Amino acid sequence: MYAATCVIQQSDAKLAKMVRFIENEANERVNEITINAKEDSNSEKLRLIETERNKIETQYEKRSRAALRKVRIAHSRGVNKAKMVVLEKQQELLDNVPFTVLSQLSALASSPEYPSIVAKLIVAGAKALGDGPFMVQCRPGDIDAVQKAIETAKAELDGVELSVDPDVTLPSAAVEPKTMEDMAGHCCGGVIIANEDRTISVNNTFDARVDIVMKARLDKIRGMLFSE
Repeated sequence: MYAATCVIQQSDAKLAKMVRFIENEANERVNEITINAKEDSNSEKLRLIETERNKIETQYEKRSRAALRKVRIAHSRGVNKAKMVVLEKQQELLDNVPFTVLSQLSALASSPEYPSIVAKLIVAGAKALGDGPFMVQCRPGDIDAVQKAIETAKAELDGVELSVDPDVTLPSAAVEPKTMEDMAGHCCGGVIIANEDRTISVNNTFDARVDIVMKARLDKIRGMLFSE
């Protein structure tokens, strides 16, 4: 009986030991699984975080590039617009040069120096035409000044026959013009010199001379006005 009891006790001890071993193994496995699950979970979280971070960075880069493009386009448009404004203003000033000059020359037509100026214009025109006689066309209000100019010109042209054209007159100056359009169809001064039958002529009016200078010296005038 005692022997049987010892066997039973030994068996219970072994069973308890086995149970504890199994429990320990189970606990270790549970802990291992738990740790692995946490690690997997953390890895997944890190992966998701990294993925989202990359997405955000990519979106930010795209938005940054788009914003930069918009800024550059806006800047380019602004610069181009500013250039256009400057060019338009320069052209406006350039277009105003003939008006400014002709306004000053028109005032000169009523000065004491006008006859001597006209005399030079007559001489230049007569020399360009060659042999006389010549007809001098002028504005009705300039006849007295032109008569004086003719006498001066005759002396320089060795007595070439000159006279005021009795049939052809030039239009008078515009009254208080504000623009070149207001001067259209008018004459600011000067004369036209023609041969006797009026088939050949030289236009030495102030208006024609200014127009010639503007066309011939446009680049130089632009450089004088807008040189940096």
